[in-house]
Formats: sequence, structure tokens, C-alpha cells
Amino acid sequence: NLTWMTVRKSPFKIMMEFHPDEKWFKVKTDIFTHATKIQIMNPQDRDFIMQLNDEDIAKLYIKETSVELIEVIKNGKEVNRLISWTGSDLLENTAAASLMYNDLPQVATIGWNVRNLSRGKIMVDIVGKKVPIFEDFEFHRNVKWSVIGAHEFEMAWTGKTKTNIVQILAKP
Repeated sequence: NLTWMTVRKSPFKIMMEFHPDEKWFKVKTDIFTHATKIQIMNPQDRDFIMQLNDEDIAKLYIKETSVELIEVIKNGKEVNRLISWTGSDLLENTAAASLMYNDLPQVATIGWNVRNLSRGKIMVDIVGKKVPIFEDFEFHRNVKWSVIGAHEFEMAWTGKTKTNIVQILAKP
């Protein structure tokens, strides 16, 4: 079963192919001033590989509580991004995202409970290591709110921010 389509009303040559039995989708075009082939393959259920001119440029792995994207950059090195969550409840959950930068993990975690919108809370936790401009940093915030009346609410937050690029003055 091979399905293909040529786009006719375009100044560019574009051809798309879809092969459901072999689990791949391909686009061939000359839009980028030379012939280009982009192919997305699905070798296993919930796993995807994206190729540009027959070279792997990204891999995507989808699981029950996470999505992992691995991008292949110009020097052949892989950049790994992982997004995960703790449960299936959109109103109360925690999600984490990590990115490897220069072989060091950069991690952001966000937690929330908005099940009762009159009393909610959100937590943000970001930790970076050797990041351009910021160097090493941490950012932590906890936000809580309570609706008191129709036109009144209270909000409170706690947290801290740390970085190693701001020099502390010994004397004012």
C-alpha cells in the first residue's frame, strides 16, 4: 500500500509519499534551492525517526508518562530533551523537562494543583549549569492563592534565586 501525491499548483516540485504498512512518510522537494528529502519513519509503535536527505536528524520516543526527543546536530552529537509527568490528571500534576547542554543537565520542574480554583498552588523549579549569560543558576518559586470573596483574593509566594555571575559586594 503506497500512497503518493504530487503538488501541482506550486512553483516548486513537491512529492509526498506515505507507506502505512512500512510506517513511513516522505516529502521530496526543491524548495530549499536543491533537492531535499524529509522522511519520518515509525519503526516501532510510539517511536519515530526523522531523516533529512537520508541522515537521522531527530528521534522521538513517546511513553506513558514521558516524551523524549533526541536531535542530531551538525557535528553528529545528539542533544537529548526529556519531558515527563507524574500522573494523568491535568488539574493536579508535576511535569519536568530536561535538556543536556554541554553534557550537563538543565532541568525545569513545574507542579500545580488547580483542582479547586479558589485555593490553588503552583511550584516552579529551574536549575541550569554553565548556561551562556547566566552561568550556574537556580530559580525556585512556590505560589499559592485563595479567593476570599467575589472581588478579593490573596496571593503569596516564596522562593529563591541563585546565580554565580553576580558578585557580592564585601562593602557597600
